[in-house]
Amino acid sequence: MALWITKDNSRYMVKAGLHLREIPDMQEWTEDLDKISLMKNSIGEISSGMSPKCPRLSTLILSGNPLMSISDCFFTQMCGLRTLDLSSTYIQYLLNSISDLENLKTLLLRQCYNLKSVPTLEKLKLLTRLDLAYTEIEEVPNGVESLTNLKVLVLVCKSLSTIPTGVLHRLSLIQQLNLPYHIGVPIEEVEALKQLEVFRGSVNSVCDLNRLITFLQIIRPLSFYSMF
Repeated sequence: MALWITKDNSRYMVKAGLHLREIPDMQEWTEDLDKISLMKNSIGEISSGMSPKCPRLSTLILSGNPLMSISDCFFTQMCGLRTLDLSSTYIQYLLNSISDLENLKTLLLRQCYNLKSVPTLEKLKLLTRLDLAYTEIEEVPNGVESLTNLKVLVLVCKSLSTIPTGVLHRLSLIQQLNLPYHIGVPIEEVEALKQLEVFRGSVNSVCDLNRLITFLQIIRPLSFYSMF
């Protein structure tokens, strides 16, 4: 077991880039672990029945694995999880149990090219960062409109068909918003985002574009924007 103990006595398990084909055995997932990184290995599945008891775990990084399936009960005893990184894995759907990780603040699913299904996110009230870029989702996940603490939302997804009216308007703390260019966003939705600093997306008309430029450059100057 690769274990690091920091000055504040936090315990980390770091097994990144070791060509692991399976996740560590249950006995290595101790209750006092704070952070775990298993990124860039060769883990293809998390077997049925695997349910580590890690109530203090705050960060779990599984990115860069050819991970296709995860045990339904895997996350059920990780109630303190705040950061979950599943980017660049092969998962096709997100487990329903993730909907119960009510302390989650960061959920990263970028470049999960096979991902088509995400459960309701309504209970993840503390979420501040949601990245679904380059997934195959066709709809904005249910409950996104309830994530009122969200600061970063990335929905650059080629299969996304629409962004329901009213969803963005409710996310008043958004600072970074990345949307697919093939979907025009109602200008009123963007103008309601008074904390916006970074914007990528498109609008529906030249008139809306002029309004958007005024908003971005005069009312709320941005650090970056890209419009089509």
